[in-house]
This record gives sequence, C-alpha cells and structure tokens, in this order.
Amino acid sequence: MIKRRNIRPHIRKKGEKPLIGKYKGKPRRWVVERTNSWHNRFRAILIRWERKAENYLASLYLASSIIVLTFLIGSFETGSKEEPELGTVLLWIAKLGEHLGRNSDSPPGTSYHF
Repeated sequence: MIKRRNIRPHIRKKGEKPLIGKYKGKPRRWVVERTNSWHNRFRAILIRWERKAENYLASLYLASSIIVLTFLIGSFETGSKEEPELGTVLLWIAKLGEHLGRNSDSPPGTSYHF
C-alpha cells in the first residue's frame, strides 16, 4: 500500500548512514504544518478572540477561502503573491459560487420554499 501511494519512509534503521546528497528533490513539509503556518498569518485564528465556536469556525472558513483564492489567482492570473483586498476576495467568492452553479447561499441539500 505504501509503494502504491508513492510514500517514502522517513525513519532510518540502526547503523544506517543518512542519505545526504543522494536524494534529488525538494524537502517536503507536512501538509498540516504548512496549512497551520498559513492560518497563523490571520490574527483572528492565531489568537482566538471569538467566544462562540461558530464565529471562530466562520473566521477559519474565511481565512481558508482567502488562502485558496490567493493561491489560485496568484498562480494562474497575476503571478503575484501579495494578499488581495477584502473586496476583491469577496468578489472572487461570489464568482466561485456562480462557477459552482449555486443558486443561493443556502447550505447544500434539499431546501423548501413556501
């Protein structure tokens, strides 16, 4: 299973010398550490000011969407890595909602209108 997923082991056996200089490639950071580092750029997440879990979760969702949209827009359109303004991000989110075929901001699933 490990070979199928192309996972490299990180633990050496006793007496085995390190592979210094033999490994060709970039060192990989763990995905969770990288994501936490990106989230720590937002003060509302780094220092939890929110008392309600719902508000903290909303700020986490907003920060995550800003990170993803900054990556997508910076990678494909502008090539710059500077953070966009809030109005620009909200416009991207609205465009993303249209792109995904959403009709409203209601949660997915069955909705009833009376």
